[in-house]
Amino acid sequence: MAKRMSECTLAQPTASTVRQPLCDSTAASILAGRVSFVETNSQPCLDNLQSMSCDNVLANMATSDFLPVLCPQVLQGELKLDDSCTQDEDCADPTHRFCLLVGACVGTCQPRPGLGQSCSYGGCAPGLSCATDSGTCVPTSSEGQPCGGSQGVCDPWLVCDASGTCTKYTGYSCAQGEWFPCGLFMRCEGDDAGAKTCTAFRKLGETCVPGAAECVNNTFCSPADGGGICTEYARLGEACGPVLQGAEIIGSNDCLDGYCDRQLGALSGTCQSFRQLGEACLSDVECDLGAQRRCAGGVCRSGACW
Repeated sequence: MAKRMSECTLAQPTASTVRQPLCDSTAASILAGRVSFVETNSQPCLDNLQSMSCDNVLANMATSDFLPVLCPQVLQGELKLDDSCTQDEDCADPTHRFCLLVGACVGTCQPRPGLGQSCSYGGCAPGLSCATDSGTCVPTSSEGQPCGGSQGVCDPWLVCDASGTCTKYTGYSCAQGEWFPCGLFMRCEGDDAGAKTCTAFRKLGETCVPGAAECVNNTFCSPADGGGICTEYARLGEACGPVLQGAEIIGSNDCLDGYCDRQLGALSGTCQSFRQLGEACLSDVECDLGAQRRCAGGVCRSGACW
């Protein structure tokens, strides 16, 4: 699953090596008996995931609370209502139930809030979204329907425009100062003097303007021939660090796998494999923050509560 998600966000379906962090929290739940791993269902699920379009994969990733909609038949929660839990996936039927954590590491399995109920601590039931002004669950809005305020959040790939109506991102007028004005998968393009519109990120190998943040996830704009080309992030053993144009830093060539061992004050480093749990470390970045790990007491530890 992690590989397919990385392929889609990279916009490069033939990527041979992708970052696949261990899911410490789910592994802990499986060992504790809170979740069952149904191995016989894993391959059909992965086959279906490979045949699914990247648009559908990304739309599912963008759903509220990252509901387990991609492969729900592989990891099955064992806990009933009011049982102690550590994550949504611990609960039986996590699409309709969630782990209520209120400032704690251990909570209880509760029904997802329904129409008109408070959504302060958990995502709403399917088909509903959390209204920003009331904090209650209302129907999710589709294209052409009202949104924002007391109305619902728009479906993935739609944006709530200035009139309070859900519309498609592409071509939508935006302001670059807004927070995610075009959602997670598009960018706000245009100069300060003219109109700005939501536009798809440039894909791997396409031309770009260095420093303009035009390239899709896991790529950067590498200066070339007076312009630039969207280039894949560095892999293990390759050089990483700031991207320079003359004496100006215009971007960063991060690591697709592992972390950049760049020393303080150095302009480049080399991508190294993440440290494993229990191995010595000097900073959190060595331990894979994406897998909720951190460097504590000089060794890599799981960032989860257990």
